[in-house]
Amino acid sequence: ADSRYPGTGSASMADGLIGSIEHGDGLWQGWWGPDVQFDVELESATTAREVRVAFMQKIGSWIVLPKSVEFSWSGDGVNWSAVSVVSHEVPVLQSGARIHPFVATLPANATVKHLRIRARSAGVLPAGHPGAGQPSWLFADEIVIR
Repeated sequence: ADSRYPGTGSASMADGLIGSIEHGDGLWQGWWGPDVQFDVELESATTAREVRVAFMQKIGSWIVLPKSVEFSWSGDGVNWSAVSVVSHEVPVLQSGARIHPFVATLPANATVKHLRIRARSAGVLPAGHPGAGQPSWLFADEIVIR
């Protein structure tokens, strides 16, 4: 994460704390420009039915939802699922702040020990935005496995 928005530190994405609609509340992690990948290893393999991660959009603060979020999982770290791609329909220039969950539904009785989540950056801010042509921010909150 960018040093200006580190969340609660290296375990911020799995600390059990949910960020508010305020991006500066100390719970959100922020990245300026690039795609972001999270690799998670659970203490033990578990049966799961869904994985979710929330992102924020607050265009006035240059924060944009990712284009898409890709999920894959493994029970052993060797054999991985196919990538599940989750996108959204929120317009980039939509005003206001919003928290948007990206959710991957897993097959029945999926075994998860390893999880890989890749958020595809929305890229540069679009024409019509005061920062047009500059990189956008990605802001992510808690990864939840159910």
